[in-house]
Amino acid sequence: APHDVEGFMEELWEFQSAFHDCFARSEPRAHFFDSMVGQFSKLERKSIEPMVLAVEGVVPKAVRAMQSFISEGRWDDERLLVTVRTQVDLRRALRRQPGSRWPGRRPAP
Repeated sequence: APHDVEGFMEELWEFQSAFHDCFARSEPRAHFFDSMVGQFSKLERKSIEPMVLAVEGVVPKAVRAMQSFISEGRWDDERLLVTVRTQVDLRRALRRQPGSRWPGRRPAP
């Protein structure tokens, strides 16, 4: 339903911002976000080229830049794993809060 996706991009931006310290430069941060947007798109094929074209449009060298990020990009693996665990734990805790807007919240008995 439309109300389920309202504000999704803002929430995705907020979520991925927790990972900024995992990347030394702004370009990999942008590719990280674009790859997440592409994964959540309605595209039938989720390979790099269709995702980049859907997210960034026809931008010179954008497909190659994303391919390079995926295959050769550098990031702090340990920090990334710790951040994922922290974000999952945070969202689980928020989901349990009364009045939570997070999906999966179970009503109190």
